[in-house]
Amino acid sequence: MQQAFDGFKDSLALAHAHEALNYLDQPTRDYLQQIATKAPDPADPELVILIRRAVAKLTPGGIQPGFTIEKPLQRVLNAGWVTPADLGGLTIGPATLAADGTHAQAEALWEGAPSTFQLQFVRESGAWKIDLFNLLPIADSALTMDRTVKNQTEAQQLERLVDAVPNP
Repeated sequence: MQQAFDGFKDSLALAHAHEALNYLDQPTRDYLQQIATKAPDPADPELVILIRRAVAKLTPGGIQPGFTIEKPLQRVLNAGWVTPADLGGLTIGPATLAADGTHAQAEALWEGAPSTFQLQFVRESGAWKIDLFNLLPIADSALTMDRTVKNQTEAQQLERLVDAVPNP
């Protein structure tokens, strides 16, 4: 699990999108691909709408056959949205292995201090992978808090965040 976490973090810091995605479990990769390519639905969670709009902005000419989520992620990484300094203090605590031996969780730590969420891991083809599904509700809560602090409507917030996505 430590190897998966460190590999994911290091790949993001080095702006290697392909490598970073390889540390995520298949259902997470499939879900990111699906939300980037499916038709918009106003009932989707805010994070899904934000990702879909950001991907559209990062994909000039629209999403074509063969599209992968790797390309827009690489553009975001190349633009410096995630830096080694952003990730430097992020670690994980000791992992708790589920009885079946195929799932585990570890608390995310910032500079050694506990955080409010657990990272989930799943064993896939003999290797530990990160399962990001449990972070989606946390991300939606963070978006709600951000909107409240900035006194914005959901539409205003989405426009602000999408406008901040670098042009290709």
